[in-house]
Amino acid sequence: LVFRNYSTYDNLPEDFVPTNIVIGADYGYQDSNGIVSLAYNKKTKKAFVIKESKFNRAPVTPIMDTIEDHYHSAIALADKFHLNHDNVVIYADTNEESITRDLQIVRHLPAFNCYKYDRDYAIEVLAEQCRTGNVKVKADGPLANEFQVILYCRDKDDNILSKIDDTVF
Repeated sequence: LVFRNYSTYDNLPEDFVPTNIVIGADYGYQDSNGIVSLAYNKKTKKAFVIKESKFNRAPVTPIMDTIEDHYHSAIALADKFHLNHDNVVIYADTNEESITRDLQIVRHLPAFNCYKYDRDYAIEVLAEQCRTGNVKVKADGPLANEFQVILYCRDKDDNILSKIDDTVF
């Protein structure tokens, strides 16, 4: 497993105060759409997945509606902690840049595309942050379920490689 011994939570700790909230959107081209909201504190280096959505091959409008729903939930949490709305941002992948553009122009949301320079390394870092408890996911959410099935590839001699095995999904 890529995400071994990841940390989970049931409720946000009472002493957790976020400094930022990011919404990540993975537009499913041939697979599922995934949208995750992450609240984090820059000083304590602690983060919590606060909202998750996963659905299969949806049309553009339901994708945008779900992202907007995540954004409004994030703004409500930001208001609770007197957090500047500029600290709530949406980052999306680049396989459907037109959706991100529509989020900006039509929905007036702070949405930007992210470029994956080194996907495998980024996944290793995320897995480590989840294992050490710096990033916690909801115990019963779609992300925890996904973490249970993400595997590394193996070579012909059955050695583990630092590359995700996309064939198991």
